[in-house]
Amino acid sequence: MNYAFIIKIHVQLILVSLKNLGKKMSNIEKLAKILKEELIPELDENLEEIMDIIDSGDGSKDDKDELKYLEEMKAYFDEVELDIENKNLTEEDALDILEVLEEMRLDKE
Repeated sequence: MNYAFIIKIHVQLILVSLKNLGKKMSNIEKLAKILKEELIPELDENLEEIMDIIDSGDGSKDDKDELKYLEEMKAYFDEVELDIENKNLTEEDALDILEVLEEMRLDKE
């Protein structure tokens, strides 16, 4: 199972939601909403699924590599979420992250 592909699909859906959020919301607010409501819960779900596969003994090397990738992605976005909560993230940084998410969506297409 290719979880990176699944994540890219979810990122695409998240970005569609982002476009519907409206223009008045700051980049930080947009990013916080996406992280809290969509991206982090999806990552948690995908991590649980791949850990179940690995724990069952049916996991391949690719599954283990995918787990490591998802764990790193989850740790990164958890850190971003903490930075938002602690007001350590600038509008510019939030915009950069949103642009990366957009690039991931475009790469998928």
